[in-house]
Amino acid sequence: MTRSALHRVRRHALFRHAPFRHALVLPAIIASHAALASCGGAFCTLLTDDFAPGAWTHTGWRGELRLEYLDQKTLRSGTHSPDPEALSQEEAIERESRSTNLIGSLDYRFNPKWSVALQLPLINRAHSHDLRAEGSDSATTPESWAYTRMGDARVLARYQHIPSDDASTLFGLVAGFKLPTGSTSVTNADGAAAERTLQPGTGTLDLILGANARAVLTPSDAMFGAFTTAVATNSHDDYKPGNRVELSGGWSHAVSPSWGTALQLNYLHKGRDSGEQAEPDNSGLDTVQLSPGLTVALSDNTSAYGFVQLPLYQHVNGIQLVQKWSLALGLSSHF
Repeated sequence: MTRSALHRVRRHALFRHAPFRHALVLPAIIASHAALASCGGAFCTLLTDDFAPGAWTHTGWRGELRLEYLDQKTLRSGTHSPDPEALSQEEAIERESRSTNLIGSLDYRFNPKWSVALQLPLINRAHSHDLRAEGSDSATTPESWAYTRMGDARVLARYQHIPSDDASTLFGLVAGFKLPTGSTSVTNADGAAAERTLQPGTGTLDLILGANARAVLTPSDAMFGAFTTAVATNSHDDYKPGNRVELSGGWSHAVSPSWGTALQLNYLHKGRDSGEQAEPDNSGLDTVQLSPGLTVALSDNTSAYGFVQLPLYQHVNGIQLVQKWSLALGLSSHF
């Protein structure tokens, strides 16, 4: 399939999902998340809720709302940023892909060992690029898309093992699926379908597997780590997203009974996409990001957090758009 048949859209460095990642520690709150998967959108790779390394000390329900913002407007080729005007051989020049995502999560813990979660993303995305006229190095035609749609849902199950009575150390396993609930046929005002990585959904059923661990060092400090992989089990309309591997580790510190700080290091590997509707040469990436954050306990059952994610290393295949920073804000409550 030619680039013109794909609307000449270059593959982006999309940090979806998957699934934002971060952690927080307060006297009764340790939060993190180890099962974010590909989600048909640009998502921060952070740990954010009680579902993974954090000890969930109650049975019953927990809800979370997380707002993510990413503005991808820097072209990257390998590890450097090329001059867009110097890409005379390219049929399209990517300009910007901006995503604001609202992710709702609902968890239920049956007992100290077993819990389940449902995650639903609402994606607001605006993308623009310039199509280069055939046979011309300068004449271009702008093309853009903008939409707000539901993305792919995720259903997760988790087993937590706490070897000691004080829960100072714990280990967990996560398994689940990303469901093909998001649209794969969004078009712009001219009726042109967005390229597959711009769509709110991938159309595939993805298997999610993960493991995590946490250790309390002092009454105010804890360390944590998490591993997650997501693999598409099928293709949809001649498109199959690349496999994802995510590794996160970090430290969290309770400054007071109400305030806490956290620092994470997040690694993401995404394999090349495949299929007639894919662009393998311009998909796939490796990133390492530093994620400092703050948390605050609003009540015994409710907490809020904010994190900034700063790229330390970005390597992409082909030419893709990347962001210089991303932001995550969230609210979590037990009930």
